[in-house]
Amino acid sequence: MSFSHARAPGLGLLLLLAGCDGASGADAGTADGAVPDAGVVDGDGGASIPTPPRPLLDVTTASLDASGRLTFTQPAATVELVALTLGDPPRLWRMAVGDGAPTAVLDVMDPPSATGRDVKISAARADDGALHVVWQSDLGGVRYATDASGAWTESSVANGRGPSIALSMDGTPYVAFVDRSSAVVAHLEGGAWMTETVASVGTERPWTWIASAGGALVLAGTVGDGQLWLRSRESGAWVERPIDLSEATFMGRSANYAMAAGPVGVVLGLESNQVNWAAYLPAGSATAEVSRVGPTFEVHLMQTWAAAGAGRVYVGGIEELGARLGVLSRGAPPWPIVAAVPWDYTDCGEHVALGIDAADQPLLAAFCRDRLHVFRTVGAYADDWVDRCERAVTALCDEACACGSPEDACGFTSPETGQDSGNRGGCELAAREALCSNSTRPDADLTACLATFDAPAACVTDGYPLPDACVALRVVE
Repeated sequence: MSFSHARAPGLGLLLLLAGCDGASGADAGTADGAVPDAGVVDGDGGASIPTPPRPLLDVTTASLDASGRLTFTQPAATVELVALTLGDPPRLWRMAVGDGAPTAVLDVMDPPSATGRDVKISAARADDGALHVVWQSDLGGVRYATDASGAWTESSVANGRGPSIALSMDGTPYVAFVDRSSAVVAHLEGGAWMTETVASVGTERPWTWIASAGGALVLAGTVGDGQLWLRSRESGAWVERPIDLSEATFMGRSANYAMAAGPVGVVLGLESNQVNWAAYLPAGSATAEVSRVGPTFEVHLMQTWAAAGAGRVYVGGIEELGARLGVLSRGAPPWPIVAAVPWDYTDCGEHVALGIDAADQPLLAAFCRDRLHVFRTVGAYADDWVDRCERAVTALCDEACACGSPEDACGFTSPETGQDSGNRGGCELAAREALCSNSTRPDADLTACLATFDAPAACVTDGYPLPDACVALRVVE
């Protein structure tokens, strides 16, 4: 078998994760409008956040209608995956992550549209375990379901689209959505939904989202030309928070925005002219840190998610070429990739959810091969994982480039295209992607691969053959 790679594949799914307590947010904030300081980061853009350890991901599967939309509740002792499937009848499901199989809880009267990648659902879990779920119905209205009374009910909130939900400290649900050209927030009061128009979002790619940060509700939205605003709920009013995103001209669709909040702060994920960005506003800071993410992996996200926990923030989405699932995290260097699952491992569809658990570790869910797959952390790689990956990459390219002809080629001939993979730099990028980026493969696989380079391998007509011990790092059974 030849190790072939004409160019580094795009990072198919990047995730932006955020987490809060079980009761997500309070209608309160600090007097100066800053996100409450959780004491985790300093005010200089979050420089004190270390790079998280690279997680090892486990995969569990369950049978579920692959038409469904997915979302995670915010981090707590129990994190739940909520799904809304569009079969006959359409149904709402819940599943505690790491505990059992999905359970159907409600036959839905007014489901989402069966088409459209922008149609998502949003859910919040109260301290007592009650769920609150919102979605955009096929007819364009905002629908709400809950079991807060002990029995599941479904009702209408208002006309609108793109809803999201968060809970105040006392458990009151707040729902944000777009109504024509306005960002509207509704809250439940005495059994009735009370609405308020917060800001204009224009008519060009309108978007808004609500979350909570350390006990305070936070709202983000567009201004009609792709630029974003951010507001926090303080003393019953929405107060604008300064956020400078002027270095990028945003041209993305509404699906290319995401916002999440937690005790660590607020994070926004966005796409700008086929470049992806993360804006991170640390708790207690008035200045957002804006960073380009993913350039090393030639990432262009077609969809974006966001999440933030007690001490971590993550970014992600679906990459344009649909190559893989992955997770990036704020750290050093800026926004390194910390976990990845090859897209062809699961043959996943476009409806994917990103979450974060109470330990600030990432969660992924996707419908793959007509089954629900949940990826969650079961451990972390050894501290020297990256160093050993680099040694394996160097050893592989030393031998592969010795097989290459002409001199600047490194012996990787694609059996599909017959094209050479390029020079030493291309070899290293391809090898790093193949050997070091699959977070579902145990540490022992890399150790076995690295040991194969003790003796040089023979060159073959098609180039340099990937050692059998390394195949497991990139080939899906």
